Amino acid sequence: MAGAEAERRLRDLADRYKDKTPTLRYEEMYRGVPQGDVLAYLHESLDKHFTTINKCAKTNRHFWAANSVDLLDLMAAIEEDLDSLQRAGVPVVLLDTYQRQIDYLNEWVSYSGGSPIPDDFTPLDVSRYAPVFVSRNDATMTVRAADEKVELKIVGEGSYAIVFSYVDPKYGKKYAVKRAKRTNSPRDLERFKREFTKLSELSFPHVVEVYRYDDELNQYTMEYCDTNVRDYIRKHNSTLPFHVRRTLALQCLYGLNYLHQSGILHRDVSPQNVLLRLYDKGRSRQRLRT
Repeated sequence: MAGAEAERRLRDLADRYKDKTPTLRYEEMYRGVPQGDVLAYLHESLDKHFTTINKCAKTNRHFWAANSVDLLDLMAAIEEDLDSLQRAGVPVVLLDTYQRQIDYLNEWVSYSGGSPIPDDFTPLDVSRYAPVFVSRNDATMTVRAADEKVELKIVGEGSYAIVFSYVDPKYGKKYAVKRAKRTNSPRDLERFKREFTKLSELSFPHVVEVYRYDDELNQYTMEYCDTNVRDYIRKHNSTLPFHVRRTLALQCLYGLNYLHQSGILHRDVSPQNVLLRLYDKGRSRQRLRT
């Protein structure tokens, strides 16, 4: 894109949000990031709506009309703003976890009369301490065996690492890559590598497999899982039979028991951290991410 057009896009974006000020917590997440104030405001606005919906789901199960309109307008603005940023040469994307929640909300949030919250609703994830808008500048890597550069898709982010997925060009198989953030301290990087080392010593059907550590990029390749328990139940809750629920719960317990027997304590067990590998004929098997 010509420089003049890119400047106009960025100037228009800044003008539209010049009176919108994020709180310090969100501002700090995006400090030093191009258009960081705008991204911080959009992130905080989403989180406010997500939090309100979670509360409404516990009471009258109705998301009010004015809030519904505001949220729909916000989600449309985010789509437009991200497109404008990318066209202006600012390669920012929304984490897949948040994008899936936006897609889910677009299915039932209404512009008129408020929005009844679905019976199979499960709480929305709210990322109050880690950014959900991230740069795509680093979202490529070279697959050494094939000596080909592949594009990485961002699928998740935590305090210390970003998780990507990619398709191996030689085998056509999808893998995940967990990459430590550049802001990590040497101590955090050491702990990150210890995590890989410990996982590489494990072998159990319900514990995720890891394959190779890259010291140059501080990342490791691991088994790709299709979804997590929270999203799977959110999508299938109304049709999920008891025996499937029981199987998922037992497989989770088997994985945790194996970790405990191996001297490992999982400190962050939650529905979004229990991963599922989906197979044909509607069957699923759970993989526990540690």
